[in-house]
Parts: sequence; C-alpha cells; structure tokens
Amino acid sequence: MELEDGGKQDLARAPNRREVIDGQQRLTTLQIMLQAAKLAFGSLTTISEMAVKAAAIEGSRLEALTANPPGYEDAEKYKVWPTNEDRAAFQQVMDAREPGSLANAETRMAQAFCYFLESIREWLGADQLEQRIPALSSALKDHLRLIVLDLDESDEPQAIFETLNAHGTPLLPADLMKNWLLWQFARRGHDAEQPYTQYLSFEFDLAPIEVAECAVGLLARSIELDLSGVGHGYQLLDFAYA
Repeated sequence: MELEDGGKQDLARAPNRREVIDGQQRLTTLQIMLQAAKLAFGSLTTISEMAVKAAAIEGSRLEALTANPPGYEDAEKYKVWPTNEDRAAFQQVMDAREPGSLANAETRMAQAFCYFLESIREWLGADQLEQRIPALSSALKDHLRLIVLDLDESDEPQAIFETLNAHGTPLLPADLMKNWLLWQFARRGHDAEQPYTQYLSFEFDLAPIEVAECAVGLLARSIELDLSGVGHGYQLLDFAYA
C-alpha cells in the first residue's frame, strides 16, 4: 500500500510516496469515510444559502484529503493506493460522483461507504446544517490523529510488520512469505503487479496451504530469488520452489 501526497509540487514529478507497512485497513476506511462525507455534503437538499455554501466549502476541503491536485493521473491522483486485490473496489468508491451510484455495488468497500453515508445523513438531519456541516468536517480533518512511524534504511520493514501483527489473528506462514516477497520486489526495484496477478490473484486466504505455498514459490522464482536462506522460521514445501 502507498500514501501519495501531491501537495503543491511540480506536476511534472511524481507525488511524494510512502509505503505503508501496517495500517492499510485503517487508512482505507478513513478514505472511504471522507468520501462518504464529501458526497453527503454535495447531495444535501436545502434552501439555506449558508448551508449550501458550507457544504461546498467543506466538500472541497475533504476532497483535498482524498485526491491529489488536478493534473495527476491513474494511481497518482489518489492519496491512498491499496494493494492489488483491493484496487478495483477502492477506485469504484473513490471515483463515485453521486451517492446513489454505489447503492447496488456488492464490494465490502461500497457497503462501508453506504453505511457511512447513511450515518452521516442521519446525524446531519435537516436543521442547523450551517453549523453541523463544518462541525463534522472539522471532526474528520482536524480532530482525528494518526501516529506515523518512519523507518530508516537500517530498519527491516517485514520484521516490524510481523511484530505489529503478532497479537492479532495469527498470519499463516504463506501470508508472511507473500508479504516478505513483495517487500523484496520493492527492494530490488521490480514491479510486482504482473507476477502478483499471475501467481496470487486468487482467494489467497481461503486456499489450501499447499496451493498458497506453491504460489509463493512461483512468485519468488519470477525474480530468481533463492528462498533457501530465508529466516523467520519459514518452511515452504519443496515443490513450491523446486
């Protein structure tokens, strides 16, 4: 997962990027909530000029938290760019211009968007919109706090990822290997999208362990990566990379 911040920099250059080791679900959920609030503001039916003005102002402020300035294209226009399997669903939500366009979508991200949208509309109500709109916007953009820990070149991201996830639902060895391999792609300057799609674009978490391990082995072979010296107690089946 990547965070991309275009800010005010030259559009001829790519936005500033950070790779996210842990926290993708939280960041993605926050983006979906911001999108729901922005579209809720834009779809209000009110005759109050002050409320209409507040909705336009606060909607543009929230837009700045979900999208980079005009001029960036494809993945670079999003503030957050999820891992491969979540991208289509994420784009569907973040590219929506009308709340109703996601009413029949079946992805969990679309369902989360609809939940946030209805909750926001219920809270806003029909009275005192000129006060409630800025209040909600301020709560989202000014009073939510994120803790950011930046790593330096001496840190090992994969070990930190495993430590952060050690107290939750245990990850399968194949899950750990998959994440480690994708990190290796980034370290070596390789684009992981094509081999990821070729070898891991299935219900990885639901696959038999042998299938998952074999897929991880094939992914490693795609960059001629020797798994024999891998630490962390990983034990892949011989046929996975034979």
